[in-house]
Amino acid sequence: MTIFADLFLQLSPHSWQTELFKMNVAIQHYNANPRILRPIKEFIPHGYFIVMSLIIAATSFPEKGDALFHEQNRNYNKAFISIAYSPKISKYMKLFRFKEFQKFIPDTMVDEELNDSGDPCYKFSGYVTAFNKVSLCEINILLWDLADETMSAFRPRTTKLGGLPNISFIL
Repeated sequence: MTIFADLFLQLSPHSWQTELFKMNVAIQHYNANPRILRPIKEFIPHGYFIVMSLIIAATSFPEKGDALFHEQNRNYNKAFISIAYSPKISKYMKLFRFKEFQKFIPDTMVDEELNDSGDPCYKFSGYVTAFNKVSLCEINILLWDLADETMSAFRPRTTKLGGLPNISFIL
């Protein structure tokens, strides 16, 4: 998990303390509503790092969504089979707690300076721009395009849609 936490810290456009503070402020506003039956507990730094690490680590598994939290036998008939072990994310965090995090993570991305710009996506557009700037500085990209000539064989399309369900016209 520490590798994924380091990756998160390196690519995060804002300090994690600022993001955690914004999230906890949003949780406090949510809990201030008198109609709330069960208040949500604020996140501590350790829990924040765990969730962000799990989000990055989940990209290496073929399971999606809630299936990452269930310990079940994998269906190996899928098109993509991961060489990694089953994620067993429930060992690190419960599903309900992850859903609470998921509910308030957009509040960490809000940039109020862009509110007056008329952009309908102002809540996260500043975060995306800042993330892209950090990525350009931190991630090494290839200056050359390479043709991949690995062991994957060329399979020409034999059907009109090429096996893709949503494409009605291919150029």
